[in-house]
Amino acid sequence: MNGRGILVAVDVSEWAYRVVEYAGIVLGAESDIPITILHVMSPLPESFWDVESSPLVTYRPEAMLAWDVAQRKAVEAEMEKLANILVGQGISRDRINIMVQQRQVGIARDIVFEAQKGYKALVVGRRGASRLKELIIGSIASKVLSRLTTVPLWVVGEKPQDKGIVIGLDPSEEAMKAVKYVASILGGKDRPDWTIHLIHVARALELLTVNYDPFFTPDERVEWMRRVEQQHMEEIRAKMGDVFEEARKILEEAGIRRKRIQEDIISGAYSRAATLIEEARKRNCGTIVVGRRGLSKIEEFFLGRVSSKTLQMASDKTVWIVG
Repeated sequence: MNGRGILVAVDVSEWAYRVVEYAGIVLGAESDIPITILHVMSPLPESFWDVESSPLVTYRPEAMLAWDVAQRKAVEAEMEKLANILVGQGISRDRINIMVQQRQVGIARDIVFEAQKGYKALVVGRRGASRLKELIIGSIASKVLSRLTTVPLWVVGEKPQDKGIVIGLDPSEEAMKAVKYVASILGGKDRPDWTIHLIHVARALELLTVNYDPFFTPDERVEWMRRVEQQHMEEIRAKMGDVFEEARKILEEAGIRRKRIQEDIISGAYSRAATLIEEARKRNCGTIVVGRRGLSKIEEFFLGRVSSKTLQMASDKTVWIVG
């Protein structure tokens, strides 16, 4: 088997089925990557943890002990149902591991602690069982994202089934790491139903040239912008040509056929993140892959601007954050 494989962290909501099904779709029956389904179980209902001074936190009457036993049985039964989804997708049962553990520090932190034990990915749902959740990303996914910086994170969206992947590509080392990572997950045997789209998004030049407007008449500016854009695109094509070639080579050497790989440069974008999402929707791709950081040095401490915005905006897609 291929190391510890991927870790799929679930609760007992309907999202758990979506998350597990997606993991099975990506890995497929042919892969040798193991799948661990993890549930972190609170020994008391979540509401009791919010009141630290409550005697219920330290005092456990017989009724609570009975609740704890019943909860574990229900969770274990639910985990078996999730494992059966993977078996139904053709994944061998001996590739599937079920892990139910008591909460130690906090659900998100316990998940991160386990994920850092050598897994190739941590897979979580965009939503969960809690009704008290953030507007865009569920609280557990958001907390995991802020704490997990060394393991690739898959945040499963609302409609992740489409078997196509968009990789946001630029000349950065982080972007090429994302390509290598996709190759490690999808490589091996040919997957004829999967396509990989390498997409470089070039910002609109007028955003960068607005300070020069006072020096031109309207007609002069149109001609000047035409020439500048032409030169700019030639420079981008020359630079990205080598990047696309290296990315294709990595994917092909992993066993992904050339005809499954497409590359494009999208110019005139006002938002790289929004453009990647739009391209994924046009191409019926259920997954968007971005590096944790990009070329810009002026970005959030933990997460680059493009990856952060993509994750927030792409509610219907699964987003892989690779660092």
